[in-house]
Amino acid sequence: MTATTWWSVTYLALAATCCGFVVQAWAQSMLTATTAAIVMTTEPLFAAVLAVTSGQGTLGIAGWAGGVLVVASMFIAEFGRGAVATLCPHGSSAADSRPARVTSRS
Repeated sequence: MTATTWWSVTYLALAATCCGFVVQAWAQSMLTATTAAIVMTTEPLFAAVLAVTSGQGTLGIAGWAGGVLVVASMFIAEFGRGAVATLCPHGSSAADSRPARVTSRS
């Protein structure tokens, strides 16, 4: 390999990989666990959208359906807590309203 190739590999290793992970870890520390998980879950969706919009890829019906499911699950995860709090006022949770689990001993 030439010197230019080695410099390119070194740059990609340091700038794209190391710096990228440092920035990602810092950004995740500023978010709640749920929000960080949602952002990480949608990463493949953003990659697919970028590939399609740049003309480098195509999505079939399964790809579009998967994207819709990812976005739908993101909204459910993000707004689900508010819906539970509305349905269960006075600080109780959905788990508090379930009947107790009965176990039998043999």
